[in-house]
Amino acid sequence: SVIGADGRVRLRLDKTSGYPLSAIGQIEFRFSPTGITYICTGYLIDAKSVLTAGHCSFQGAQSIHSASFFPGRERSTGEPVNPFGGCAVVAVWAPDKWKDEAKPAHDFSVQQLDDGCDFSETAGSFGLFNLDGANAFAGRRLRVEGYPGDKGYGSRWRMVDEVDRNSVNTLHYPMDTFGGQSGSPLFKWNRPECGGPCSAGVHAYGAGGSPPTNSGPMMTTGRIGTIA
Repeated sequence: SVIGADGRVRLRLDKTSGYPLSAIGQIEFRFSPTGITYICTGYLIDAKSVLTAGHCSFQGAQSIHSASFFPGRERSTGEPVNPFGGCAVVAVWAPDKWKDEAKPAHDFSVQQLDDGCDFSETAGSFGLFNLDGANAFAGRRLRVEGYPGDKGYGSRWRMVDEVDRNSVNTLHYPMDTFGGQSGSPLFKWNRPECGGPCSAGVHAYGAGGSPPTNSGPMMTTGRIGTIA
C-alpha cells in the first residue's frame, strides 16, 4: 500500500543495470496456459535462483504453470528494456505452511531458472541476513525496490525508510509499495554477513495495523539454511 504521501522514487536503466540493483527483476507468470499474466518482483540469490513471495509461485497447493524472470528490467521509453535478457522458471518451492495453510508469515518462495541461465557474471545476486529477536530491526533503515503495478509497466521504483517493528518472522515497515512489488527485497547495501548487499526479507502485503505498515516474511537463521 501507499501510506500517506507517495514516497517512491523511480530508477532509470543506468541504475537498474548496475550491480546490485541488476539482481532485482520482474516476474511474469500464469497459473494456466491461457490464463491472465500476473506480475511480481523477485531477486537473484545465486546464478539461477530467485527469491520472491510465496503467492508469486503458488495459489494454495497449485503451482504456477509458467513464468519468466527479467533481471535489471526498466522501462526507458515504450516497452521495457531487459539488459540481461530473460529466463524461464522451471521449478518452484515454498514452505508447506504457505502452500497448505496460507500463513502470511511463510509467504516466500524460491523459483529455479532454466539450466541454460547463469546470471553470476552479469546481474549478480544478493546475500541473506537476519538479526535475532523481536524488534531487532526496529528503527533500522531498509530499502524496498520493485515493479509496482500502478506505475508504467516494467518501471522500477524504490523507497528507503526505518522499519517500524518485527516479530520473530515478519517485518513491518512504512515504505510505500503496490501490487506487483510482491517479492521485492528488503535490503541493505552492505552487510558484513554477506560482504556486500544483503536482503533481510521479502515484501508481500499491503498496509495493516495501527499505525498502518506494509509487511513481509523476515529471513531467519532457519529460513536462510532452508533456502540455501
